[in-house]
Amino acid sequence: MRGTTKSRRMKYGSVSAALTILTVAAVVIANVIFTALCGRYGWYVDMSSDLMYKVTEDCKEYLDEYVISEVKKANDSEGGNEKVTILFCDDRENIESEITQNYILGSALEIQEMFPDYVEIDFLNIWENPSIARSYGITASTNVAFLYSDRHVVLSLADFYIFEAADTETPVAYNGEKRLATGMMRVVQENTPMCYLTVNHGETVEDYELMYMIADAGYNYTYLDLLNYDIPEDCELLITFNPTQDFTSNDNVSSVSETDKIREYMNNGGKYMVFVSADTFVSGGHENLEELLAEWGVRYMHSTGEDGIENCYTIKDSMHSTTTDGYTILAQNTPSGFGAEILKDITKPNVFGNSTCISPSDGFTLDSEGNYVSDAYGSTRTLTPLFVSDTSAEAWASGRVVAKATDDPFVLMSLTKQENAQGNTSYLLASASTEFGSESAMQSAVFGNSQTLSTILKYMGKENVPTNLTFKPFGDTDIDSITTAQSTTITIVLAAVPAAVILGTGIVILVKRKNAV
Repeated sequence: MRGTTKSRRMKYGSVSAALTILTVAAVVIANVIFTALCGRYGWYVDMSSDLMYKVTEDCKEYLDEYVISEVKKANDSEGGNEKVTILFCDDRENIESEITQNYILGSALEIQEMFPDYVEIDFLNIWENPSIARSYGITASTNVAFLYSDRHVVLSLADFYIFEAADTETPVAYNGEKRLATGMMRVVQENTPMCYLTVNHGETVEDYELMYMIADAGYNYTYLDLLNYDIPEDCELLITFNPTQDFTSNDNVSSVSETDKIREYMNNGGKYMVFVSADTFVSGGHENLEELLAEWGVRYMHSTGEDGIENCYTIKDSMHSTTTDGYTILAQNTPSGFGAEILKDITKPNVFGNSTCISPSDGFTLDSEGNYVSDAYGSTRTLTPLFVSDTSAEAWASGRVVAKATDDPFVLMSLTKQENAQGNTSYLLASASTEFGSESAMQSAVFGNSQTLSTILKYMGKENVPTNLTFKPFGDTDIDSITTAQSTTITIVLAAVPAAVILGTGIVILVKRKNAV
């Protein structure tokens, strides 16, 4: 009898286990299939009452201040009633039948309702009117064009969405509000400022997310060969991104000094951004560039190993990293200096991957407010840290730990400013990570990198930067910002707590059964 009971228990237990495994497998398979279909066909659901993403009050205020005010001013001065036209490049019924385009149309209709006297919406079937489409630079029926006066700006459908890194078919967030607002801003401003990116020093921009952010800020951008050309007078922003070769200076090698051109530009109120990483300087010396940066208080840290080879610091923080190797770290907003004031509205964490670090150069001394100041260059230059590491971070070079942040956190980004006698203010932004401007960091729904750069550009004088307009994720992505230390704690808790509960329940049942016998 006892053997029969055991046999039945084993039989029922086996069936129960098999059913549990099959159920879990079915749920996993169904989830994978549904996720794939969502990515392929854009099945994303907004949980608002009318299933559309609402245009925010921030967007309305931005449009009123930087777009509608310009249209009003022009109409008043010229006695006209011109409007900004948002042009969809297909028949309306086709736009409404495709969910990703209909989201954009819904936002545009809201904006038109907010400003009916200054914004209109139109539809153009580009297959029936190819000559009109060509005149505006329209290349696809999914384009959205902004028309005003004799100017036009054309965006693609992909511009209105945020995608997974290296995946242009899986939208993870809707960015329509910001793209509509910046598209309108770009078309109404008469004199679009220029941003120039230096070339011929091995500069590489692996993706274009940084350029999209620059365009959203209202700049046109192009490339500049400083060896053969001077910095144009219309340059409002100069960027050097990951230069693996040095700039020229007046020496026996070159009769043209690229660094002197930058010096002159900066002394006349220039704005300069430099992005490097722990790997930028591995190909050789950058004496000329580093000398120029040192004049603005920026010294990227190096260490010479026992083999005599000099390497940049590489910052590692296993406790505050989003990757298991510890080299993609979550930075801390600086607690002092005017940098703290700049970042006061930045609440999302900023991520720095493969980062080196910055130390104030010789001649810059710490003041009572947390800034570093120098009067050695004719005008006062003031450097403020913007982001620093946690105190648990370490600096590695030549395969060994060369510094720890226990007492003095590593500076990951800084901003230096100088006011000259003519009343112009110059700025130098120095980043210790090129990955700060990468697609994965700038498009993330949980990291504040994109908002940070927009905020800095606004502080540097670009007033119409849309700092408060952000994209709307289709799902909860908070898990993306969990550090390795946090994930380890969660894993331990999830493993230990259920086991303890089951063990406790088993002991109670066994005790009760024993007492019952």
